[in-house]
Amino acid sequence: MDFEFTPEQEALRQELRQWLAANLPPDLRTGPSGSITAPNWAISERRREFQKKLYQARWLGSWWPCEYGGFNAT
Repeated sequence: MDFEFTPEQEALRQELRQWLAANLPPDLRTGPSGSITAPNWAISERRREFQKKLYQARWLGSWWPCEYGGFNAT
């Protein structure tokens, strides 16, 4: 088995990492053991706003067809 990323997959990984570094607020980041439950309503609302940014940048539903807002990722 080959567990290496293809050049295309690695390029996509790097593109997403760069986008997250530029757009994900530090206080919304969690470590590997971070909880997915928001500690309060304000954080919950900030996460929802960030999810909207993910959608607008086409990172959510990326496997969807282009005509539905995705980019046909596999």
